[in-house]
Amino acid sequence: MSIQSSLLNRGGVLPASPTKLVGRETEVAVTGALLRDPDVRLMTLTGPGGVG
Repeated sequence: MSIQSSLLNRGGVLPASPTKLVGRETEVAVTGALLRDPDVRLMTLTGPGGVG
């Protein structure tokens, strides 16, 4: 079995997030809308060091 098929069989590549994004509902909604917009080709998210 290849690594790729093994990952797909587990339901995805990324692990589930251990915690929710608290207080970021608006930012998550706006980011999701931008990602679904076919006119948006590039989006960069930045923040202070250590938050990612």
